[in-house]
Amino acid sequence: MSDRNQKVVCNYTFAKVGEMAKIVGLSRKTLQRMRTSGELQERIHWIKFNKTRILYNVQLVIDKLQNSNAPQLHHRAINNYLMSLPSYQSEKKGRKLRG
Repeated sequence: MSDRNQKVVCNYTFAKVGEMAKIVGLSRKTLQRMRTSGELQERIHWIKFNKTRILYNVQLVIDKLQNSNAPQLHHRAINNYLMSLPSYQSEKKGRKLRG
């Protein structure tokens, strides 16, 4: 895997479509079809990095493929990912958020 084609966020690796296709052994078209059909969910399995660049969450796409017949297991992986994001962290005791 090329470091130039990947970004790490909260211990999750994100890859460009070409690199993701190589990692999972699928074509770019198949990944696009999975994305546009909703099988891969935006902000979970992939993010729009800018207007033209899409990055795939390597761990979650692999988990989705591996657990295609066990959605409850994949849901647990999604939960773990979401809980690792700063926006899902509970505020510290005694501190109030300004809003």
